[in-house]
Amino acid sequence: MKKGFTLIELMIVVAIIAILAMIAVPMYQRYIERSRNAASQALLQQISLAEVALDTAPETMESFVYTIAPFAAGASSTISTAADAIEMLATFGFRPDPNVAFAIEEDDEGAFRAFAGHITIGSPVFVYDNTVGSGVLVYDNGYNPTNPVGVGGAMISYRYDGAQAAGSRVTVAASRTMTAPTGAGTDNAAKIAP
Repeated sequence: MKKGFTLIELMIVVAIIAILAMIAVPMYQRYIERSRNAASQALLQQISLAEVALDTAPETMESFVYTIAPFAAGASSTISTAADAIEMLATFGFRPDPNVAFAIEEDDEGAFRAFAGHITIGSPVFVYDNTVGSGVLVYDNGYNPTNPVGVGGAMISYRYDGAQAAGSRVTVAASRTMTAPTGAGTDNAAKIAP
């Protein structure tokens, strides 16, 4: 009477497991990348909705561009820091994702652009431009703003805690930079750098 498995049977089982792993791991990595890209795009959609809410809200005298002035170098605003600006936007439903770094820039004509990317090194950067009117785009060489300003590559992710007192609900979670795009498409888009 035979007990146990032969070496050939064990090798076949190991080969089957290896083949399944070779299929599953790349699919899992693509799924993770898609979810990270979706988080970046969702944050930009939230920014665009906060823009509309803030610009149309009768209870505030601030415009969206005036509120985000702390993000732009040398801009003047009654809101002194980017964290204060995010807390102002939070009153209109904006909630920053601590895993998504973003930067906002504005020009003198009231146009603004928001850039966002997952904080993982090498993640693509997406852009929302209120002058283009086409929603969220991948930030590649195909995106040509009419009036480029440049954010200097600095991007920050913030953490929001609604349980804290007003004025201290928003804290910096991580700081990143972004590279310039190298071509067209997501693979050649601007990337998150350390």
